[in-house]
Amino acid sequence: MQEALGALLDCAFGRMGLRRIEAEVDTRNSPSARLLRRLGFTKEGVLRQRWVAKGQARDVEMYGLLGDEWPVDRCLLRL
Repeated sequence: MQEALGALLDCAFGRMGLRRIEAEVDTRNSPSARLLRRLGFTKEGVLRQRWVAKGQARDVEMYGLLGDEWPVDRCLLRL
């Protein structure tokens, strides 16, 4: 998953020229949060009761990554 997201981020920040990418993760999903941090995302806060799943409101952690924080060739360096 890390390699796939790395390639996606290369394209998003390189070819597409995006400035920012955001991700929301259920607070109980620690593997996804760890993956985002490994890719350079910064935890920016918690959005309380953001999602409703199976009738229950869920908190999510908000992560962000700026184009300036992602070198376009980073994915190639990991291989």
